[in-house]
Amino acid sequence: MQRLTHRAEVPLQWRCQQLLTVITGEQIWGLLDVLPDTFDKISETLDTASKKDIVNRIEQAVKVRKWMERTAADAGSLGPAQPAGQSEEMTSI
Repeated sequence: MQRLTHRAEVPLQWRCQQLLTVITGEQIWGLLDVLPDTFDKISETLDTASKKDIVNRIEQAVKVRKWMERTAADAGSLGPAQPAGQSEEMTSI
């Protein structure tokens, strides 16, 4: 359980780990805050071996912040995006 002491209006929350797989196949690890009433309604569906597999994959995954920083840097190194169908020469006039 997590309580945001600097924001008293925010209710008590569960802090959960999430594992996302992006289009490239890379796995990204992040956090998700869930209200306890909502969390209680999620049924248990994974066996112990599956849970251990997910924990191992989370330990190998890139954190969301690092992934976002890297993808933003990669996008910046490509230069400004060109509208579809226009070449570099057409947009530089």
